[in-house]
Amino acid sequence: MDSPAHIRSTALQGEAVGTMLGIPLILCFVLFAVSASAKTGNEWRNLSLAARQGYVMGVLDAWRDAEDMRIASLRREKDKKSIEILSNMPPVITHIVECMGGKMTYGQIIAIVDKYIENNPEQWHHSMVSLIWTATHEACAPTPPTTTAPPVKKKPK
Repeated sequence: MDSPAHIRSTALQGEAVGTMLGIPLILCFVLFAVSASAKTGNEWRNLSLAARQGYVMGVLDAWRDAEDMRIASLRREKDKKSIEILSNMPPVITHIVECMGGKMTYGQIIAIVDKYIENNPEQWHHSMVSLIWTATHEACAPTPPTTTAPPVKKKPK
């Protein structure tokens, strides 16, 4: 059985290796990054296919990370006022993250966004993030029942 000192030493070595590997990776991302500035639908449509896909994936990953941080903050927070504030934040992306997380592939989500953009040219001047949100929000909305319920008969008085 390893001693606590050996376990700590091994953990620190792992952190050092992770840091050493992380710095070159970050440099690669910075040096070879495609411009990911805020775009309108019109600007997004002029990007290459790979850049459009990467943009959508980046937005979705950022939303997932934001939701994960909100949940982690709630679990970690001890102050009742902070918990109340975090709990009452409007979960504008929660339902999208829950709907798509683990159930839809990036390819499927990108197809949903592409279809929305193609079918709504009057929206192309809006920010791409808001267009992605609208497309995914609509895709994740509860599906109305396919059958209609019979009309409710009023009871005679």
